[in-house]
Amino acid sequence: MKEIKRQFYMRWEEMAVYLIIEAGLFLFGEAVLWIMVYVAGEKESIFPFGTVMTLVIFGFLMFFLGMSSVPMHFNTAVSMGATRRRIVPAILCTSLVMYLAMAWFSFLLYHMEKWIFRIAYAGIPIEDDLGFLFRWKYILPVCLVMIAVNVFMGALFLKVGKAAFVVFWFLWMLVFAGGPRLWHLMQSEQDNAFLRLCRSIAELFMGFSEMGILAAVAAASAVLVFVSWMMLRRQQVVI
Repeated sequence: MKEIKRQFYMRWEEMAVYLIIEAGLFLFGEAVLWIMVYVAGEKESIFPFGTVMTLVIFGFLMFFLGMSSVPMHFNTAVSMGATRRRIVPAILCTSLVMYLAMAWFSFLLYHMEKWIFRIAYAGIPIEDDLGFLFRWKYILPVCLVMIAVNVFMGALFLKVGKAAFVVFWFLWMLVFAGGPRLWHLMQSEQDNAFLRLCRSIAELFMGFSEMGILAAVAAASAVLVFVSWMMLRRQQVVI
C-alpha cells in the first residue's frame, strides 16, 4: 500500500497532463465541428467529433506515452530502494486507476458534447451516439489491454534496450497494416492453405459470444502481464 501511495504521488502531474490533453483534444474536435457546420455549411447531419477525438486520438497517445512511462517509474522506484515484488503491482494498480479516471473524464466530456449539440446544433440530426462505448464491459477490458501492452513493451525495453522498437514496429505493421490487407484477402475469392486457415480462425472467433470475446481479451491481458513480471522480477536499473 505504501508503494501504491508513492506511485500516486509521483504520477499525479502525469495524470494532470493527460487530462489536459484529453480536454484539449475534445475542444479541438468541437472547433472542427463548428467550422464544418457554420463555415463550410454542412448542416445535413453532425458527428460527435469531440468524443471521437477524446477516445481515438487520446487512445493512441496513451498507448505511446504509457509504454514509455513504465521504464521511467520502474527505474526511479528501484533506485530509491523499492522491491520489484512491490513496484510492479503498484505500477499496474496506479495505471488502472489513472486509465479509469480518464475514461470517466471522457464520459463527462461525452455528456458535455450532448449538451452542446442541444444548444448549438438544435434540429440537426446526429449521425452516431457513442454512449454505448462507456459501458463497464467495454471500458474495463480496454484499460486492462492498454496496461498489459504498456507494461510488456516497457519491460521489453528495459530487457533488450532499443531493440524493443523493432518488436513494436513489427507488431504495429502486423496489426494496423497487415490486418486490413489480410481481411481483404480473406474476403476475396483467392484460395490457398494459408487463407483457409485464416478463414477458419476468423469463423471460430465469430462464433464466440460478446462476453466470451471480452473474457478472452482479459485472459490474454493477464498472460501478457505475467510474462512482463517474469522479465521484470530480476531486471536491473537501466540508465
